Amino acid sequence: DRVVVQPGVSIGHSDASSGAGVTLALGRVIVQDGAEIGANASVARGTIHDTIIGEAARVGALARIPSDVLIGRHCLVYSIVGPRQAETIMDHSVCGLQDEKRWPPRKEIEA
Repeated sequence: DRVVVQPGVSIGHSDASSGAGVTLALGRVIVQDGAEIGANASVARGTIHDTIIGEAARVGALARIPSDVLIGRHCLVYSIVGPRQAETIMDHSVCGLQDEKRWPPRKEIEA
């Protein structure tokens, strides 16, 4: 319910990042309630386990989510950095935020 998938998103394709040619994909892609996937993002189907995007998670535009990744609840994944294959991102995490783009800026936090 309440899942937002922006235009150009690819969900459920076989991940060929292993370089071994044809990859058999036995897993699924599970997108939980309230998740949002940005425009032109790519979410690969799991090869052994499922690829899961947790409840209320946000995946940025042009992000690449490889196979067997678990993104926890209320996570934010920017397109700058994507997880590696079979990686787990714990609940309430932010991935890919560069220090100079941090909000509020570090100077204001230390003041």
